[in-house]
Amino acid sequence: MSLQHHIWDRGGSGCPTMRWALARRIPYLTVTKGSTRWTLYRRAPIVYTRRRLPVFVRRDADVLHGMSRRTVEERSVTPQEVIFPAHPDKGRTSTKALRYRTCALLSKDELRDLDHVYKTRWPCNENPIKALVAVGFDRNLDRGMTPTTSRGTDGRKARLEQREQALRDEVATCHATTWAQLTKDLARVGRKKRACDNERAAIDAVPQDKGARMPTGAEGLAKNLMLLMYNALALLLMRSSLEEVRAMTVHRVYELLLGHTLLASMEARRTVLWIDPTPITSELPLQAELVRLFNEQSLSLRGLPLQLRLRDPPGQRRPLRVSS
Repeated sequence: MSLQHHIWDRGGSGCPTMRWALARRIPYLTVTKGSTRWTLYRRAPIVYTRRRLPVFVRRDADVLHGMSRRTVEERSVTPQEVIFPAHPDKGRTSTKALRYRTCALLSKDELRDLDHVYKTRWPCNENPIKALVAVGFDRNLDRGMTPTTSRGTDGRKARLEQREQALRDEVATCHATTWAQLTKDLARVGRKKRACDNERAAIDAVPQDKGARMPTGAEGLAKNLMLLMYNALALLLMRSSLEEVRAMTVHRVYELLLGHTLLASMEARRTVLWIDPTPITSELPLQAELVRLFNEQSLSLRGLPLQLRLRDPPGQRRPLRVSS
């Protein structure tokens, strides 16, 4: 099996991550946190988008700077930076561009539609979740419920802590031999200490008004449960002998079964769900196959067996008889 490229979010676009991936022959594709403008570049573009906007490709000098020449030559792939329009659908009215980082061998067609290539990074995660939401499984709104600081503020705080640690190390290694040298060193340390204190005060004044996904929040649990449910449904469909059923999407199952009106019959030893049949006669065997697959799972409701049954088509239903 040959992996063409591995896509990850901009949180892993730093040079250490790129060098780690390049050393392990991982053909990465990611996008940097900052933006630029494609009008700043003068070198001839590699390709043009469908709106005739230029796409520039150049060597990623920052990644190459921290790697040995032998390592790069052994991998036979040069890390590159792709300057791609941020809004290709707007044409030349928007000059904003994004910087993608990659060491994958991208074709000209992929470079021309690089924004679409990058957006396929979660084909086995987000797309099934969106499919479940589309058929009525509701959305998870936990993302904005935990207020905190932005990632930019967190970065400022981490860099400040590094500066403070460097200042403490400088004080610990100070060995002034004269009073004049000691006075000079104390003045320099004092200036750095006041700068750190001012930065600390500015960081503490930043409001915590950014909604964040916390590791202990409900969003990760909800997504995992939805994916488990999606996988269970996919495995269930694969047990069918009908190829059309094995290839069904969540939306298709919803059309034939889950989205139909049903009548619950509470009996002494079981609960029966009578489901309205599909009005399309050719799809009745598919609906019956779904009912059979679900019944084979030994479903239960409040401790009692749960069974699915298809009601008779409207033309075959017998009139209700009421005895006096």
